[in-house]
Amino acid sequence: MLERVRRSAERAAAGISRRVFFGRLGRGALVAAGAFGAVLALPRSAAAKPPCPGRKYCGSTMAGPVCCAKTARCCTTPLGFPACC
Repeated sequence: MLERVRRSAERAAAGISRRVFFGRLGRGALVAAGAFGAVLALPRSAAAKPPCPGRKYCGSTMAGPVCCAKTARCCTTPLGFPACC
């Protein structure tokens, strides 16, 4: 396996300077590291969780979901935010 990698590197380096070769190698390593970081940044599970388990969801604000009692009615405040009535 190492022999195949060495031969591949020799073919890639044929006819170019050391500076260009290592520049391309570094650029490839940067792309690989970026792809690996992007994979790590993704959430582990794409399944949506219910925002209000056992309660009624009436909407969300910047502070989070608005959860009301199951018997409550959803309404909006004069400013247009969701609320429980």
